[in-house]
Amino acid sequence: MFPFQQIDLSKLSYAAVLDIVAPTLPGGLIALGWLWRHGDLFSALHDERALKFLIAGFVIYVTGIVANYLTTMELVAFTTIFLIKKMKVPDSPWVNTEWRNLAAKFLGPDLSPPLEDVQPPQVQQPEHISAFEKLSLTIQENFRRSGAAIKFRSNWETWYEILRAYFPASRTPQQGFADFYFATFNSIGWACLIAAYLAPRHGHWSIWMAGLLTIVASHFSFTVNMEQQHNPDPSGIKLAAEMMKALKSQDQ
Repeated sequence: MFPFQQIDLSKLSYAAVLDIVAPTLPGGLIALGWLWRHGDLFSALHDERALKFLIAGFVIYVTGIVANYLTTMELVAFTTIFLIKKMKVPDSPWVNTEWRNLAAKFLGPDLSPPLEDVQPPQVQQPEHISAFEKLSLTIQENFRRSGAAIKFRSNWETWYEILRAYFPASRTPQQGFADFYFATFNSIGWACLIAAYLAPRHGHWSIWMAGLLTIVASHFSFTVNMEQQHNPDPSGIKLAAEMMKALKSQDQ
């Protein structure tokens, strides 16, 4: 036999308690919408009322778990698709000349790529060639010069990713906890829409509006929070500060 152990509720964290209680919110809203349509059920409760309330509470909780799971999957899918489309930031840190100068000083001459995008010298074309050969040489020259510019940006982008891994940006635990809040709000918004649909005459327009606003706000907040977790230092300022600290410690 297993020994009986006393449960220490003081060891439960705030996040764990919220995670346990959260399914009751969307499940309760859906149940309210259903009871609004079937209000005559209260008058039919005669015998074994406590058992029926217990079964109803279990059904509400399971419904809330299912609603939380489905709406969280929808929220994560939307955020992932949105962030993939804007994965490449136009103003990348390595485009800044001052940032490249600092990174080049930290990397040293043996590792640092060229500081500026120096175009290769233009090849002189022969004088007596046909128009087709001249066009072919011009296309090759344009490809060579554009390839050099792409290689310059690619080298600095690669070193930027290496330096990000060398100086990882700290992520606050509040950001991960905020994901739970926004996912719960999203499930509450969808539960409002379901409750309004189940209600007589599909509920009041204010219920639909409240649900839609909650869904939009949770999607926006969740996406912003996930983007900050994925790239907490988009401008490269924190990374530059870490490189400066390392250079200062080397000089001392």
